[in-house]
Amino acid sequence: MLNEGDKFLKDIYKSLSDYNKNLDELLNEPSRNLFTQIYNLLVFHNTKREDRKHDLYEEGMFSRFCSAKRSNTNAFLSSPHPYFCDFVSRDLKAMGTCDHIKVYVPLDYEHLERGANEIFAFLDENNISHRSKVGRRIRFDDLNIRLINKEDLEKLLTFIKNNKYIQEGLLKPNPFAYVCDNISLASDGSLSYNETVTNYIMLYLIDVHKNKKKNISIKDFYHFVIDYYAKTFVSHENLEQFSKDFGHSMDNYNEDPIDIDDYDVYNDHMFVSKLIIESPAEDYSLNRFITHFNLMHNTKTKHITKSKETIYLALRRMIATMLRKKNPDYKLWNIESYIREGNPFYLTSFEDCRNQICNSSFREDFLELIKSNGLNLRNELLRVYNQVIKLDPEIENVLRDFLAVGKVKYGDEAIYYIRDFLSTGDPTYITKTENLRNRFIALKVCTYLRDYIDLTNISLEDIVNNINNKYFIENEKAV
Repeated sequence: MLNEGDKFLKDIYKSLSDYNKNLDELLNEPSRNLFTQIYNLLVFHNTKREDRKHDLYEEGMFSRFCSAKRSNTNAFLSSPHPYFCDFVSRDLKAMGTCDHIKVYVPLDYEHLERGANEIFAFLDENNISHRSKVGRRIRFDDLNIRLINKEDLEKLLTFIKNNKYIQEGLLKPNPFAYVCDNISLASDGSLSYNETVTNYIMLYLIDVHKNKKKNISIKDFYHFVIDYYAKTFVSHENLEQFSKDFGHSMDNYNEDPIDIDDYDVYNDHMFVSKLIIESPAEDYSLNRFITHFNLMHNTKTKHITKSKETIYLALRRMIATMLRKKNPDYKLWNIESYIREGNPFYLTSFEDCRNQICNSSFREDFLELIKSNGLNLRNELLRVYNQVIKLDPEIENVLRDFLAVGKVKYGDEAIYYIRDFLSTGDPTYITKTENLRNRFIALKVCTYLRDYIDLTNISLEDIVNNINNKYFIENEKAV
């Protein structure tokens, strides 16, 4: 695969030169634009031009996958217009971890549907736990099977090797991954192996361009990655730059730096980088890959439980996401049921909530926190939920004062002035009486309420009604 990787690096640099007028600007520093261009060139590498035109979701293949009857696998769409069709074995064992062996089966359009169905039938017949995906575009990772142990991997590889139909439809695999009988394998924890490779290619091409290197080669690329690895994970002199360089992914639209203080994030990047470096070796074998997988997994399981702050932060984010998507009557019940039972389908897939939670150790960490502190699960969830939806006291007070003045000035129409203020950001909708306008500006009420409403899915009307009930109706009853 080294020759294939060498050719790809040269081709990709040429493609970037051909399609970007200002190459100096593009290759000046890491960016989402550069990352996306390289990622797309990588995953579509060696696919047939005519196959790239197909959209498997629009053409109904996803619907057929979901409606097919299977003995041990559920198929579902994670969103109304998904990029993937997801498949999960009904024992859900592969859902409770992000420590998977990824098996990329690169099938062309003609062979994908039948080939995927034959693989899922094999997995069902052999009671193999898996969490898998089929992408809506033909790429070298269009069929991704995630397994949890060596024995199941060996069974699947033997099946694929002996299946003539699947063998007929195999495309060339990822030139930067370990390949076993034309099937590329990876173990990447919470990361994306292909995105990590993309990041390294991006950094390498920037280095080539800045230093005006005459030759681009796979050998030079791996020297670059080895040097980057040593400075980041051995001497640690490059950690701060690393957090910025690898803040690029297909989901990270804000290009936020990665959290190098998060042990799992650091650990995953270290092991995936090591796999990228070692897997091209001629003597690299399936046993070495499994050793790598086991070491990565065991290092995680020995790691101490995350801090309370990290666990509660994950819980607050999950509650906020569920608030925005789920019926309020079910949000806490869903979260509690997931924590008790481990069934991921209690969680919404909105904003990738399900994947992020299930690909982390949150459930185990939270249950351990509850147990070790003698807490009641339901009461603790309710306590944190109330924290999430609680208005900032200063914001609540200034809204209370505005409504008190507004009742006199505007009667029942006071809420419309707040609504117009939120929609336009124009402070003149707020009266100057009792210095209210200046207080609204100083407290940044407009920004706070917009974010709060977006976060909690609680409407402005409900916010106003809650304040009225708390401060005015109760007082009127008392009088």
